[in-house]
Amino acid sequence: MLYDLSKLLAHSYKTMFSTETIERLLKVIPHNETYSSPIKGLVMRHADQPFCYEGIIQEPSICIVLSGEREIQLGEQCYRFDNQHFMFCPVNVPMRGEIKYAEPKKPFLVMSMKIDIESVSKILLANPNLADDIQQGDEGFAQWHLDESLKNAVERLLLLHENPKDIEFLAPLIQQEIYYRLLTGEQGGKFKAMVSNGSHTKKSPKPPIICNNILVKPSPWKPWQI
Repeated sequence: MLYDLSKLLAHSYKTMFSTETIERLLKVIPHNETYSSPIKGLVMRHADQPFCYEGIIQEPSICIVLSGEREIQLGEQCYRFDNQHFMFCPVNVPMRGEIKYAEPKKPFLVMSMKIDIESVSKILLANPNLADDIQQGDEGFAQWHLDESLKNAVERLLLLHENPKDIEFLAPLIQQEIYYRLLTGEQGGKFKAMVSNGSHTKKSPKPPIICNNILVKPSPWKPWQI
């Protein structure tokens, strides 16, 4: 039986973020470029055609695919991210990635929010009951399920772009809520460990890596947030 590839790809675009939310965002952000938001630490990337990138270092951040899908290649491991999961990087991580499908009617859209260690530390100091269950370890990357409470907070943060005058006051409050959701979610132990270890230290660039039998040649490492 033959399948219509376009229909299968379209079906994969089912998202936790509503079509209305994506359409509202697309009206207020630049297209086909990396956009540094006026919201502190927030970067967004829109593309209406496939692309790939390599030789980058993902800074400590959370990254959420809002529309579409991307593959991340980290060492010998490959991860696929859609809008049901988010990427959690507690340390600087060298990686490469690929967006295999994007078009004007179904663009790729991702957000990255740099983690503010100082803000997270303040939340922990104000809430001593959160300062347990620290998960020590050397893993500098994780894939987590995007739950409804975190999604709602992120959505409200992103839609502040519709009213830029509200950003200065409301964005820090919503970002604090996002940190709280991370601290109390399934990734909380790792998030607390990142704060306790001051994990903004950089990892050394790695030699050429092989993923899916594709050799990735090393290139000058650049800080990145998408």
